[in-house]
Amino acid sequence: MGDRLRIWVGIMGNAASLPLYSAPISTFSRVIKKKSVEEFSCVPYIVALLNCLLYTWCGLPVVSRGWENFPLITINGLGILLEVSFIIIYVWFVGQKES
Repeated sequence: MGDRLRIWVGIMGNAASLPLYSAPISTFSRVIKKKSVEEFSCVPYIVALLNCLLYTWCGLPVVSRGWENFPLITINGLGILLEVSFIIIYVWFVGQKES
């Protein structure tokens, strides 16, 4: 019962965290469309990346017992990919002037 509950709660946590990590997609689609970061700051995306890196590390079998924290690794691994892509887009468009 305990393992099933842990897996179920992990899946629900992943489902709740996915919209959180994908929320800036609309912002960055606007950045790409306008080819300018306007007044947006990169700090929240760097902090979110550090958060994902920390929680992924905490979920690894090196730190925790076995693969019991696999849902923690999966959602934060996806968060790392999203946040790195947001930061790359930000860096790409930060130096460009509006034409």
